[in-house]
This record gives sequence, C-alpha cells and structure tokens, in this order.
Amino acid sequence: MVVHIAKESELAMSPREYSDALRQELNVKEVQWIDGTPDFLTVSAKANFKTLGRKAGKNMKALAAVINDMPREQIFALQGGDEVTVEAGGESYVLCNEDITLQTESAEGLEAATDGYVTIGLNTEISEELRAEGIAREITNRLQTQRKELDLEMSDRIEVQLHASQQVKAVLDIHAAMIADEVLAPKGIFFSADALNEDDECFRKWDLPDDLSITVIIVKIDLAATS
Repeated sequence: MVVHIAKESELAMSPREYSDALRQELNVKEVQWIDGTPDFLTVSAKANFKTLGRKAGKNMKALAAVINDMPREQIFALQGGDEVTVEAGGESYVLCNEDITLQTESAEGLEAATDGYVTIGLNTEISEELRAEGIAREITNRLQTQRKELDLEMSDRIEVQLHASQQVKAVLDIHAAMIADEVLAPKGIFFSADALNEDDECFRKWDLPDDLSITVIIVKIDLAATS
C-alpha cells in the first residue's frame, strides 16, 4: 500500500508511526509513505456549477475550461483545504475545495482513491510468493478456529496432522514453521500423504481460497510428558 497525506508536517503526530497497525489491519505486506505530490493517481477537476454559477456569471464557461486544465498540484492543494486563485475571462477567482469535483484514475496495477487529503493506492498484482503467504494465513485462521471448536485453552500446545493437495504442501514447505508458531504446535505441522480418519472427533475439513481445501486433526499435547 502506498499512502500520501497532504500537510502531514502540520499534524501533531505522524501517521507513519502506525504503519505496523495499518499493515496488520489491512493485511498488506508493506506500507510505503509518499512525499510530495502523489504520482500513482491521475487526478483531474471539473467545475462545480452549483457553487461557481453566481461567482463566475458570464465567465462560467471560461472558468470551467481553466478548471478542466488545472494542474494536479493545484487540485491537491484545493482538496487539502487551501485556496487557489485563477484567471478566467480577464477576472480573478479564488477557488476552494467545494468549487471543484474531483475525478481520479489509478495507475496501472493499482487501485487508488483520494479525498484530497489522504491518497491511498493498493498494489493488486499478487505474486506467487504473496499468494502462498496468503494461503498460509488462511490455514492459520482455520487451525485457530479449530482450536476454539475443540475448547482448547489459549496456552494449550497442540499436534497438527494435515492432509491436502500438493499445492498446499508447497505452501507448507515454505510457511509451516510460521503456522506452527502461530497455533502453538511446537513439533511443527505434520503433512500426511494419506487421507486422515474422518471418524476422529478432532477431524475437521476446511475450504481455502483458490478452490483448495485441507483436512486436519488437532490433538492437545502434554509438553511435560513428552519432554
């Protein structure tokens, strides 16, 4: 995610201090803060005839043309709360943010939006590495849910047996240690090439994104007995 905030220097506390919170809440890999004018969003402006009609009068058409050609720096200045003076039909006009209607177009590979003060872009191109990490997080979520369904305490350590396709196994080959750490499985995640026993009371089947699925058996373990 890329973020630009107008007049950030005037804030008592920098929003950049909350990068970790943004990353976790929005499930993004990285938050990048942009200084200057954001170039990941194409912006243009249209005249708001409702507010400018009386102000411009016979020069309304000329003023609308000036606003149509307004540079992005002036547009962002208006959206950030500043006033901008322009010339149209031989007259000077002081514009505020209510005098324009903002139009935006995201850069290729981004989904972006702005209210003029905060501009945000999300990179929507998912690499294979990010896709694998996303599936790993989904597996972690399912295992945590299964822990709750089995009425395990938050501090209980578990053993996890998991059966799935080779595509899921490829994810586990990379992220099994992370998953095991999150779900408190000190012995790791045991991948079974054979189908698990569906009659086991601790058996669950879970659907994942990309038409994937896993079957899982979770058993609470006694660390003292196994040490």
